[in-house]
Amino acid sequence: MADITSIDFWEYGELSPISNFLLSLIEKDQVQITKKNETFAQKSVQQLCMLEDLKKIKGTEHPALYELKYRTKNPYRAICLRTGENDLLVLEMFKGSGSDGEVERHIPTAKKRLGIWQK
Repeated sequence: MADITSIDFWEYGELSPISNFLLSLIEKDQVQITKKNETFAQKSVQQLCMLEDLKKIKGTEHPALYELKYRTKNPYRAICLRTGENDLLVLEMFKGSGSDGEVERHIPTAKKRLGIWQK
């Protein structure tokens, strides 16, 4: 059996921007994202990369930033930090396919949260 992936959301004190973002979505999208996270958790990070659900973000100074792709009817993306062999920390999440520079526009927020997390 392959190792499973742990997916945690970035929080700072009572600040939970990823959870708040998810709660702002329509129920159907919340359910789809929850189901996707359950599916992701059944695979290792290596398997997610091979399936192209998880892709290393190139061009950032932090080598462990990844894009997690929620391929649903309404696509979503998450910018994650790989904190262990099979551990991901979601730093930022947004609606969209990630094309047209959408991932790059969210990297500054992810880096800011990463800086707080590393302290």
